[in-house]
Amino acid sequence: MGSPSEVSSRSGRELFGWFLLFLGAGALQLPALGRMAMHDVDIMEFELMFTSTEAIRTVGLLGADGIAAARQQLFVDFGYLLIYGVLLWKACRMLGARAARGGPGWVARLAPTFAWVGVVAAVCDAVENVGLLLVTYGNTSQPWPALASGYAAAKFILLGLTVLFLIAGLLATFGGSRPGPADAEPAPEG
Repeated sequence: MGSPSEVSSRSGRELFGWFLLFLGAGALQLPALGRMAMHDVDIMEFELMFTSTEAIRTVGLLGADGIAAARQQLFVDFGYLLIYGVLLWKACRMLGARAARGGPGWVARLAPTFAWVGVVAAVCDAVENVGLLLVTYGNTSQPWPALASGYAAAKFILLGLTVLFLIAGLLATFGGSRPGPADAEPAPEG
């Protein structure tokens, strides 16, 4: 199985690989997002068009080319959300394992929960994408705009909380002293 440092190194490389996939899949969305922007619609406006009136206006602004770009972005985003879901899961689990080996107890305790929070964010993104696809196919009446936007808002909140946990947890595990062999109490003489 390997020593703990070998396992940690392997896990770190795997996490870095998922991070590279995350960056690559994000880059794949840029051309479609650029085409949408040429029609004066940015991704936040598209994802958070809660009302039917806004959905009709946004679809009208996009036109045929912008709608094609939006659909392209959404289909790529299905792969992207799988990647970031796995990335967040693994990052939280690795952080929790690091904290369990001598870091703050709150990080170790909360890491499994936040691993799931990141996965739930990805699921919210998938439901949002289905709703947005329906809007691009002309379903601008409710519940689709509100459903897509509600899940988008939930996704952003959950992603924000997970990223904040990861940042705070990393700072907590890298800050302060970590027990090492020199810090061990001497064995009683006897």
